[in-house]
Amino acid sequence: MWLRISILVSLVICLCGVGCSRSSEGDVPILQSPQDYATSLDEAQKLSQRHLQAFHNGEDLDEKARADLRNARSLFQGLMEYNSNSVGPVFGAAEIDFALGDLDTAERNYRQAINLLHVDAPAAEVATVAEAHNQLANLLVLKGSFKEADEHAKTAMQMSPKNADYAVTRASAKTQLHEEGEATKLCALALSLDPSNKRALSLLKLLQESAKQKPSTK
Repeated sequence: MWLRISILVSLVICLCGVGCSRSSEGDVPILQSPQDYATSLDEAQKLSQRHLQAFHNGEDLDEKARADLRNARSLFQGLMEYNSNSVGPVFGAAEIDFALGDLDTAERNYRQAINLLHVDAPAAEVATVAEAHNQLANLLVLKGSFKEADEHAKTAMQMSPKNADYAVTRASAKTQLHEEGEATKLCALALSLDPSNKRALSLLKLLQESAKQKPSTK
C-alpha cells in the first residue's frame, strides 16, 4: 500500500499543472496552466486507479473499466506532452497500455520512465521507477524475454528490498529460466516479507508440485 501511495505522490511531484482544453471524451487535452494540469492529473488518477489495481490483482476489466482507462490514457498523454521529462505521467500511461493489452507501447513507456530517473530524484519518484522495473519484468515474462525480465526484477528488488511482490516477479522469471531452486528461495523471501502474499503462495505451490513430479535421480 505504501508503494501505491508513493507512486501517487510521485505523480503529483513529477507533474506541474494543467490548463486544459478537450473537445470530447478521449481527446488528448491541451494543457495551458498549472491549475488545469492539476485538474487533469486528478481526473486521470480517479479514472484509472481502481481499474489498474483490479488488473494487477488478476481481475478481468469490463467495457466500462476499459473506457475509463482509455480516457485516463488520453489525459496522461496530455500531461506527457506538457512536460516530457516527468516520470509520473509516462509511468501512468505505461500502466494503462499494459492493462489494455498494448504491450509494445507499454514496454516503450516503462523504459522511458526508467530512463527519466535522475540522480537527485525524490524518494517517491524512485519508488515509481522501481515499480516500472517490476512491471516491465512482468511484461517481458509475457513476451518470453525471461533473462531481461530477471534483470529488471533484480533491479526493482535492489531499489526496494522489502517489497515482496518484486521478489515474486523475479521468482516468476527464474521459473521460466528453469532455475526452480532460485525461484523457490525467492518465494520464501517474499513470504518472509508478506506471509499472505497470494502470488508467492501460488507460485511456491506450483514449484513444490513440479518438484514432486520430477523423476528421482537416485
